[in-house]
Amino acid sequence: MDRNEAVNYLKDLLKNCNEMSPEALFFENPPTGEYNGYCVRIKGAILEVDKNIVKELAKKHNLTVTEEKDQILIFRPKLTS
Repeated sequence: MDRNEAVNYLKDLLKNCNEMSPEALFFENPPTGEYNGYCVRIKGAILEVDKNIVKELAKKHNLTVTEEKDQILIFRPKLTS
């Protein structure tokens, strides 16, 4: 996703997840083959209700959600040909 899409997703997330700390949210542009552009990363423990909101908003924005240990990543995967 591009930078504006990442910022818009973060805005939606903070508006809908009142209990989520803004300090737990990051967006980055890692040099990786997995993502297309930016990735939103949520670090730390997150309530199940908030996880569901994260996933619903990602679906609304046509993004993919993966969970790694104590982190959730939201991104647009690279298309493979």
